[in-house]
Amino acid sequence: MLAFLNIQSLNAAQNEVYRALQEAKNNSVHQKLTWQVSFREQNEISQWAVHPQTVNSTLLKWHDLSSKVQIDDAETTLTQSSGVWRIQFNFKGNVNGQLGRLTLSSKDGGKAKRCVIASTLIGAIRMAKENRSPQNGRFCY
Repeated sequence: MLAFLNIQSLNAAQNEVYRALQEAKNNSVHQKLTWQVSFREQNEISQWAVHPQTVNSTLLKWHDLSSKVQIDDAETTLTQSSGVWRIQFNFKGNVNGQLGRLTLSSKDGGKAKRCVIASTLIGAIRMAKENRSPQNGRFCY
């Protein structure tokens, strides 16, 4: 039962991250500005924020993901600076030069992982889950 609940929490968090990336992409096109999604771990809670690229991360309204999930440092490949991972979309909705993935795992352990991947420079975003064998050293692809 615990494994089932962990998977449900991971799926819900993955959907939330996916929607945040879609929101940033849509905002960038409609407002003709570079928008960003930022992620961080604060007090052992994973958080996200959607904002224009010019806004300082200390001024953001952060949203909590489930307290049962964490950002998997080993598998996350987004650009990171000062403990904040980010992905940007330019005024055309394209990924602003950096592809990558945000990978989530359960705080209770287990092999289940969920990730959201910016897979092309034109802004294609997709969801994936853990695989049995690694690809480039990562299991979520």
